[in-house]
Amino acid sequence: MRDTNKEVVLTVLDNPKITETEIEIITKSRSISDEVLRKITKKREWMKNYAILCSLVTNPKTPPSIAVPLVSELKTKDLAVIEHNRNIPEGVRVTAKKLLKARKG
Repeated sequence: MRDTNKEVVLTVLDNPKITETEIEIITKSRSISDEVLRKITKKREWMKNYAILCSLVTNPKTPPSIAVPLVSELKTKDLAVIEHNRNIPEGVRVTAKKLLKARKG
């Protein structure tokens, strides 16, 4: 999983024995390819796991086109953290800020 070659990681993702905990570790990695992150988002059962979802949104390598739609799934306390995190792309932070403002009324 920690291999720098994205083909190796993509192959590991196809392994049926991979656990959600291992997927969460991959999504938290700052050195992972955006292609790997895209593949993870395509698997519905992994996207039901809140920790994986949150890790994807907070990972700076996640393309905004993937992260922005996922922001609405996050809890309010996580939105507050994302709003102030400078490592996250601007579009994701702005979306979190708007959603947080809407939830607070």
